[in-house]
Amino acid sequence: FVVVTFSTVGYGDITPHWEISKLFVLCTICLALILIPIQLEQISFVFAEHQKQGGTYSHNRAEKERHVVLVTSKVTEDLVRDFVSEFYAYSELQDYYVLLLSAGEYDTYIKTILENPICGQRVIYMQGSALKFDDLVKAKAHYAECCFV
Repeated sequence: FVVVTFSTVGYGDITPHWEISKLFVLCTICLALILIPIQLEQISFVFAEHQKQGGTYSHNRAEKERHVVLVTSKVTEDLVRDFVSEFYAYSELQDYYVLLLSAGEYDTYIKTILENPICGQRVIYMQGSALKFDDLVKAKAHYAECCFV
């Protein structure tokens, strides 16, 4: 009863009368209950892969917020911690965002580094390379106050 209720739309005023049509509705409901979770899994996989690449730094955000781009081939905890602590040591740089552009994939190691309280919400990871023009555009490097390589 619950499966049919959640799977249908309407008031029940239009129902199948023949046995073959009832069987067809039953098969359609079962097929939908199988296919919908598969499709949701595929959508979440695509979203997760997009998140691994870091997405893009929005045009509006780049115009309104000041940011710098830090380009590195490999992200290490020491590199991020040292850069962030030295960069934010100056009070006039407290409102800047650091966009970390690296060729490595966004994995649990990088996620752990970026969840460190010293980074807070001020460090944004983006997968890419300074040698690719599209990645620099994606990082809005032309709006950045500075690029550290």
